[in-house]
Amino acid sequence: MAKRSIKLVFVDVNEFYDEKDELNTELLKIRVKIINPSLVLISICFSETLDLGFALELNGIFPELRLKRDLQLVTKGKQIMLDPTQINLLYTMADPCNIEKTTILHGPEGSGKTLLAVEVLKMKLIHYMKKTKLPTNESKKKIRVIVCGSYTGEDRVPLLLKQLIEETKDIEDFCTIEFKPLAELKMKNPDSFQKRLNQVLGLENKQFVHSLVMMDELYPGFATERWKEFKGLPNTDFVFALRHAFNDGVCFGWFQRLTIKERDYQDIMEQQGVDVFENTVFCHLRKSFRCTQELLSLTYYMLMHSPPEEQLYKQKSFVHLPESISGKKPLWLEASSLEAFLKYTDTNEDLKDATDVMVIYEPDNIKDVIQKLRAHCLRRKWKVCPSTSVMGSEASIVIIFDMKSVHFEAISRAVLQLIFVTTQTSK
Repeated sequence: MAKRSIKLVFVDVNEFYDEKDELNTELLKIRVKIINPSLVLISICFSETLDLGFALELNGIFPELRLKRDLQLVTKGKQIMLDPTQINLLYTMADPCNIEKTTILHGPEGSGKTLLAVEVLKMKLIHYMKKTKLPTNESKKKIRVIVCGSYTGEDRVPLLLKQLIEETKDIEDFCTIEFKPLAELKMKNPDSFQKRLNQVLGLENKQFVHSLVMMDELYPGFATERWKEFKGLPNTDFVFALRHAFNDGVCFGWFQRLTIKERDYQDIMEQQGVDVFENTVFCHLRKSFRCTQELLSLTYYMLMHSPPEEQLYKQKSFVHLPESISGKKPLWLEASSLEAFLKYTDTNEDLKDATDVMVIYEPDNIKDVIQKLRAHCLRRKWKVCPSTSVMGSEASIVIIFDMKSVHFEAISRAVLQLIFVTTQTSK
């Protein structure tokens, strides 16, 4: 243990109970923060239903540990520390004055919006279990959680919903949980947005004492400043993770009308932090954790050099912060045919034993090509999907196969390595 720099700290929780057998959560929180653990073990039976377990969840201790673990896993140990803004949001929501407020997260691809939103959702669930004093077997019948992935067109975000199902498995015993793909709700103001949510989700169901709604990849269609007007709905809590394109022309046009220059707008976009309002808590994230610096630089270059008719740099409001982990440069591979590419994946040193790989293809490619490509990926146990379904997904190695144009969502899925493949078809 000494060689591995492992240190064990034992804490007697009895120290934090008063003469009335009530847990002093504030003192417990301070003690745990001083220790700053990487792992917490609770040696009490049924700890998930005890005050101790609830306290560690509600005070942001367990959420912070889970986020650190997820960050280390997705970056293969290259990133070990959370962004201060992420931690700030958890402890802001731990405040009893804020836990029932609508929580809104916004940031670029890879900034941790989805996982952070899930942790806030879990904190809210524990809060209402305590507030309603419902035992575990009753809370499952009386508290409803609705998890939505917002989409446009025909893309029903299957990969995103799959991730959300995995990330919320630990709460399925405490609530009735539903997963829904939700067609994009482009509402022009918070009031109409609230009414529309009530309609599409059926939030007035009297069977439940409280409902919690989390929506990922949301694009409401009104400027960020107006979220302060969102008042919510009775017996319902909301957690919204906004699609990064939300800070696009809608917001820019709004700032322009206030005679704010483009440079000032960019300065605003670079701001980061947590803002608390009367009914909402807004979290601005700016740092991307998912991608290496090489991938971020490529993304920035491609946005800034996009065709004039597209002006992607305005749509994404991409902020280039040179603070990410270093990795391999993106690779462009020219293959004579599909068969040549498949042979390459079986012999290349970086790919032949790789497991966390995702292949993204053009949905209107030749049917026979797609079938052979999918069969190969399934044999290798790789993820494979059309470019229209990549939202919410990620992989250590992403291969973009034979696409006619470069899709921003596709290239931003890579964590450590990005490979472009072109064949005679796309050349």
